[in-house]
Amino acid sequence: MGSSLRLDKSQINISIRYGSEGPKKQKTIGRWPTGNQYSSYDLPAAEIKMSHTNNILSGVVRAVEDLYLREIQITMKIKNRQKSPFLSCGTYRGSPALTISDQKETIRFKRNKKMRQVITFDANTSRHTIRINWQFNCFLPLGKELHLDPILITEKETGLQPAPGVRETKKKPRTSWIATGKHNQILRLKYIEDNLSWMEQQRIFFDILRLDGIHGCLGDWENLQTEFKGKIGFLNRRIGHNGMIPGISFAPFYGEPGSELVRLHPDWLVGDLKGDALLLSQYQNKKVHILDFTQSAVQDYLKSTLDLFNNQWGFKAFHLLGLSSLLLPGRRYNNEKETGETLHEALSFFRETLGSKAFISTEELPLITQENQLSMMSFNSDMSSRRKSKKEIPELLYRILDHTYISHYPWLLNPGSYPLPDSKEIHPPQAGESLRQMMLINGGFLTITNDLPAMTPEQTEELKNLIPSFKRFTGGSLHLLNSPDKKKPCVVFNSNGYLGVFNLSSKKKQISLNMEEMKQKIYNKIGGAQIREGRMGMKTGELELILPPFGSRIFKF
Repeated sequence: MGSSLRLDKSQINISIRYGSEGPKKQKTIGRWPTGNQYSSYDLPAAEIKMSHTNNILSGVVRAVEDLYLREIQITMKIKNRQKSPFLSCGTYRGSPALTISDQKETIRFKRNKKMRQVITFDANTSRHTIRINWQFNCFLPLGKELHLDPILITEKETGLQPAPGVRETKKKPRTSWIATGKHNQILRLKYIEDNLSWMEQQRIFFDILRLDGIHGCLGDWENLQTEFKGKIGFLNRRIGHNGMIPGISFAPFYGEPGSELVRLHPDWLVGDLKGDALLLSQYQNKKVHILDFTQSAVQDYLKSTLDLFNNQWGFKAFHLLGLSSLLLPGRRYNNEKETGETLHEALSFFRETLGSKAFISTEELPLITQENQLSMMSFNSDMSSRRKSKKEIPELLYRILDHTYISHYPWLLNPGSYPLPDSKEIHPPQAGESLRQMMLINGGFLTITNDLPAMTPEQTEELKNLIPSFKRFTGGSLHLLNSPDKKKPCVVFNSNGYLGVFNLSSKKKQISLNMEEMKQKIYNKIGGAQIREGRMGMKTGELELILPPFGSRIFKF
């Protein structure tokens, strides 16, 4: 008997979190909405109306009292005739979608790109439940209605690209070296100059050279650390002379309590829901306040800061930290605007202010944006510098594949310190090569944080070979053809024509790839280009692969 993975539409659990003095929570049980008519669910603080038609789940919430609306959750169950556990991908912070699968059938939840709310997903594989969370964080006057951003629920397989051979024509930066202080120390000018001299001597250059930590105090962005004053323009000209783009990372909405920004403009700060200035307990071992982006004066201040960075100091790439602070509950100038919408407007603001050619990246941010607002998105994929755990590289590969399964957004691949240490005892023999293969096929952006002069000659040679190979391989978007797990190898496809097979298990694994089925999945058509590795090629038939523990193979369409 085949699989019958499907949603249990007999009932759903709905809860609402609200309140400015402290979060309150109310729950109710209702039936799954059907047809074009709304189904109503009454709660003490609000009335919720939901509809499910044409695979779109949508809804409206209406306040029955003045309230600070925090979150609405819907929990539903999954039915599986075989009672077997299912796999889930996309439950990481800010995922734009969720996929659950029992390896036979698949159900997908997906949000649209431009949104007012932040939507997150949570799947409990042991309890066979799925939860959708709409996060608002806004005041809702009595009688006002807000529309819940819709969710697409589908069981359909779709083609990954219209035809083989489609390639990117626009050249994008692909590699970056990040200058950052080591072991929580401040960044030194000599460290940057020593690494620049190494690049010039070895003739190894990156697309972007990014400076992390040239300011002494968060918020006072015009005040550089003493050794950088009067020298930042010359340093950026040297970076540009070597064909690299000078970049900077900073947290535009953060201000330290002792900064001039906070001292002179306390009215610019986001307050807690009682009215006091909101203070985050820790950011890079510092306490910080948050700027209220809904105020025009704050936007003017940010424009002045970006003009200084861009037009006077010469930075052309910008890595924005701490943007998730826009999503925190707080008292703002305009509290009737959902924080998801505020975040979207902030990203549009940075793009419009810096222009279409600027490289803008960020990290730890929900993927709720339209295309072209950000150049790249980073997630937590870095490895520790010591690498004591043999599981570290396999876990890194799993995180990359889990993100890839859901998001076709261009993202940063940050392995931290690479190339790997020479000692083979630190990681499984095949894991290091699989990480290199993932770097080549990932289609995103590679960042390196090494102290370059401290690398061994063997590591230098590996890096010298990796960078041109990475630029030749990458581009396009990355798609997974099956869920990443340890039971069977994971198959991933780059729309530039590369196919990768990765074994995430510590045991030898075997997989059979049907050529015609793969072409139909990838190109949504029968026939087309052959799959080849080196000079070997197959147009039809089965390709049998045996992969060693943590091993991988890459093929070309």
